[in-house]
Amino acid sequence: MELKLKHTALDEMAKIGKFDNIEIIVYGNEGSNPHFHFKDVASKHYREGCIRIDIAEYFDHGKYKARFTKDEKEELVRFLNSTTTKRSRFWNPSATNYDVIIALWNMSNELYEIDEDIEMPNYEGLSTKG
Repeated sequence: MELKLKHTALDEMAKIGKFDNIEIIVYGNEGSNPHFHFKDVASKHYREGCIRIDIAEYFDHGKYKARFTKDEKEELVRFLNSTTTKRSRFWNPSATNYDVIIALWNMSNELYEIDEDIEMPNYEGLSTKG
């Protein structure tokens, strides 16, 4: 899905959205493995991890090694399949959050772009903690 962008640069990070207490974030210049970060913003113990965009796998990225619980994983899948509403002035209104993640990754990681028409991997297959 091609998304029309009104701006052309992502300097540091872009928060895609939030479900429960989990923020989904894309950072710029993150290397050759396309991924997004998730951060538990309400946990007493800081928890952040990364998930690949192109395949349904966690990506151990430095200190970011957290895993989802079963419920969080189910919420992630719902979130990624949801259409974005807050950014409708910037994005195609039918774009899913997964589409937005791909567009922001490509915009800020030009050397390691991924196909915008890639099918979303089956994230239901991610392992869970506990």
